[in-house]
Amino acid sequence: MITSNDQLVWVPLTPEDKQDILNNSKQRGTLNKRTLVGGEGNDAGFGGELILKIYAPFLSYAADNPNWDFVTPNGLTIDVKSKGNCRVEPEPNYDCTVPVYQTKAQTNDYYVFTRLHRDLTGGWLLGFIAKDKFVEIAAWRSPGQRYNNAGRATVGSHRVLPIASLLPMELFSEYMKSKKAVSA
Repeated sequence: MITSNDQLVWVPLTPEDKQDILNNSKQRGTLNKRTLVGGEGNDAGFGGELILKIYAPFLSYAADNPNWDFVTPNGLTIDVKSKGNCRVEPEPNYDCTVPVYQTKAQTNDYYVFTRLHRDLTGGWLLGFIAKDKFVEIAAWRSPGQRYNNAGRATVGSHRVLPIASLLPMELFSEYMKSKKAVSA
């Protein structure tokens, strides 16, 4: 059962979903070696896309598109940014990150941030934000800088924003269907 609090939404995954994520990751191999984990995060990436697909079935999946993962009925484009290996429910101060080169190269309209439980039994939808707003307000992290809560250093330059700065997922469906401008 999908559950939510003021900000986060927990989306459970079935054993079949988990197997689909693992198969997809294995079949497609390393997609992007410039990620925080050197391209080893495909499971989290595919899992994040799947939990958004489950939560918002009105979205159209844009498989293999390098700029975004989903398109709304109104033509808005959404890129899902995911982190995996989570053991506990994310806190409002946890970081949401996007590599700087992606903020420049990709042409999506919005980001949705997710975190996947390490055993792939489910994941959290953390919130969403317009890409231009994210770029405007997110902090810059240079290569080698440590994240506030991850204990690891950045691989490349990243933009970083806490979960609390995102729009809550409870607003997502209505907002994406209406295409009204909202600022986080």
